[in-house]
Amino acid sequence: MQDLTPNYNDAKEEVNHLNANLWIDRGTRVVFLDFTVYNANINLFCQIKLTVEFPASGGAVPSKSFSTVKLIRVSFSQRRRRKIDSYV
Repeated sequence: MQDLTPNYNDAKEEVNHLNANLWIDRGTRVVFLDFTVYNANINLFCQIKLTVEFPASGGAVPSKSFSTVKLIRVSFSQRRRRKIDSYV
C-alpha cells in the first residue's frame, strides 16, 4: 500500500519511485486506486475506486466504481431559530 501526498509533484515523484523499484511486476494481480473528491458548489462528495486486475493468463482488466453522497447538511432555518431564541 502506498498513500500518495496531496501535492501533485510529490505524488508523481512517489509513483516514479515505485515504478523504478518494480512495485508492479509479473506477480502483481490487482492494483486499486481509491480517492475522494468534494465539490463545494453542489455540496457533494464522490468516492472513486479505480481497479486494474492482471489475470495469470495475461492482459489487464480495468473497472471503476463511483459513489456520490451529500454528507454535510446545513439548515439555515435552525441557525436563525437559535439566534432568535438567544435574544429572547
